[in-house]
Amino acid sequence: MALCLFLCCTLNHLNDLKKENFSLKLRIYFLEEKIEQTFEQSSDDMHKKVSLFV
Repeated sequence: MALCLFLCCTLNHLNDLKKENFSLKLRIYFLEEKIEQTFEQSSDDMHKKVSLFV
C-alpha cells in the first residue's frame, strides 16, 4: 500500500516536471524569436559597421 502511494506521488511529480520543462522550452523558443525579430535590422547594421572596421 505504501509502495503504491509512493509510486503514484513519484509519477505525479515526474509528470509535473515534464510539463514545466515543456513550458520553459516553449518560453525560450518564443523569447528567441522575439529577440531575433527585434534585432534583425540592428544586426545587419552591426555587421556593416564591423566590416568597415576591418
